[in-house]
Amino acid sequence: MSKKTRTMQIKDIENSNIIEFILSEQEKTKTEIQSQIADHKTVIDNTTFFTDNFPMGIMSKNQFSMQMHSSSKNDLIGIKTLFNAMSENRKINTSAFAMTDKKGQEYYWLKLYGENGATEFRISNFPGLDKLMQGYLFNMYNVSLTLEELYSEATNNPIG
Repeated sequence: MSKKTRTMQIKDIENSNIIEFILSEQEKTKTEIQSQIADHKTVIDNTTFFTDNFPMGIMSKNQFSMQMHSSSKNDLIGIKTLFNAMSENRKINTSAFAMTDKKGQEYYWLKLYGENGATEFRISNFPGLDKLMQGYLFNMYNVSLTLEELYSEATNNPIG
């Protein structure tokens, strides 16, 4: 083996080591940044969802109760599906703002992604939905919601 070939092999090993070192440093930095982002997200759970409990919440208990009692079965299914998807941190696509149907009702058309495909559905707009959607889509919220627990918290009526 010539001296030049040996020198090239040593440089290749050194380059490989520096590349591995740089990549490991990148991974450490990525992990630190992700941790900092998670630490600074607002947690929206079954208590902090309500402005009665948390000033930065989504809506009041009274607004939520009125909305649930005036929602159709399909709207309730859509709300439950949305809360579950957000709690599972699933990818959601929607328009930037609520659309209006022929009857003048505002709604969002949502597309939820799963591992093997996607599903789409309509959800009627309600007070606070814009705020919840924007906070979730822009990764400002760490969401952990269930319709059952929210209803129970809003109405002081335990479910189940």
